[in-house]
Amino acid sequence: MRHYSTILREEREKADLSRRAVAKVAGISEGHLRFLERGDRDTKPATLRKLALAIGIDERELMESWLKENMPAMDYSDLAARLPKGIDVAQLEEMYQIPEAKQILQEAELITASQFKNISASELFRIRGALRNCLGFIRELENNT
Repeated sequence: MRHYSTILREEREKADLSRRAVAKVAGISEGHLRFLERGDRDTKPATLRKLALAIGIDERELMESWLKENMPAMDYSDLAARLPKGIDVAQLEEMYQIPEAKQILQEAELITASQFKNISASELFRIRGALRNCLGFIRELENNT
């Protein structure tokens, strides 16, 4: 899979658009776009969406590339091992209002490298959000003990 910086540059050039024009429509500086296209800076999904709209391309490939780079490399067993004694994933779901936490974390554990490329961006965001919420909860517990 191509890196989002490569996708941005190639698609902008294919559309015969200048950096200045794309940056203006996306609401970012031309310099920032130049850094993104060179891969010198990371960015947020919201910025990638704005750039996709400005170039006139589907955001899916950009989002999937961004997610693969930024997705936490942690599985269910890693998370379960970090839980303080006496706390389990079911308690995470109840205490931290994480909807379907156990199911989401088990799904994340089952994802293999070969399956990863076939997962939709929305599914990756859902799993990533659940993992972040769980890790936030664990940090709170660790800070309070």
